[in-house]
Amino acid sequence: MVKTVSTLITSVLILSCSGCKLSCGPSAAQPKPFSHTGWQQWEIDGQVYEIESTYFLMMPKGLHYCIQHPYDFGDSSSEQMTREQALRIAFPLMRYAYKNGLHEKGVVIGGRPRLHMAVALFEGEGPNAKGYNVVLSIDELRDLIEQGEHGGTIPGP
Repeated sequence: MVKTVSTLITSVLILSCSGCKLSCGPSAAQPKPFSHTGWQQWEIDGQVYEIESTYFLMMPKGLHYCIQHPYDFGDSSSEQMTREQALRIAFPLMRYAYKNGLHEKGVVIGGRPRLHMAVALFEGEGPNAKGYNVVLSIDELRDLIEQGEHGGTIPGP
């Protein structure tokens, strides 16, 4: 439980910055997550993905459905990751969540705010954690999914 709380705090800090790479430390000014789920495994196209947790955050630009995905950056660091590389890793998770309606609970919880899908790719815990956050509006995500279903190029691992 302590690891999950520490990781949740770390990911909230990562998710507070859209499309960014950062190292995190605690801050009282961060939004509070709600409708939190614990650890899960998602099977997507024959590959198993570890999900630390999912939750909603009310951010200044709208409600975010957030997916925490532990990611091994290997010899590189999150500072070297580009938005395109991060999107290729995060897209299967976003598509899965969208197609299974996991984000729809937010409409009931948050009314009709602008809705986003976010994936926090993170490594480590607490102040030593590093990560990269990918955020798309639901409209942007829907467009990418439709583009892929109609033969267009979409991000992929």
